[in-house]
Amino acid sequence: MYLYADKGYVGGESDLLLVPRKKPANSELPDDIKESNRVLAATRAPGERGFAVLKNWRVFSRFRGCPRRVGEFAQAVFILEQEGI
Repeated sequence: MYLYADKGYVGGESDLLLVPRKKPANSELPDDIKESNRVLAATRAPGERGFAVLKNWRVFSRFRGCPRRVGEFAQAVFILEQEGI
């Protein structure tokens, strides 16, 4: 299992953390690293989109249920978003 971070992540190195490589000053990234960054971005995209929708809907700002069940509701909203409903 890996954790995917964006280019803004600043922290310690970890074998489980996948972070895109930043472009070095005054030079370009090689094509293989650019492709790796694209793959990481494509992997993160559905999760980013799901969180954006949750924020936009403001579903949980008025949530009155048990705090332990918020994850179940978040998963349901995420699945509905992926299905295009």
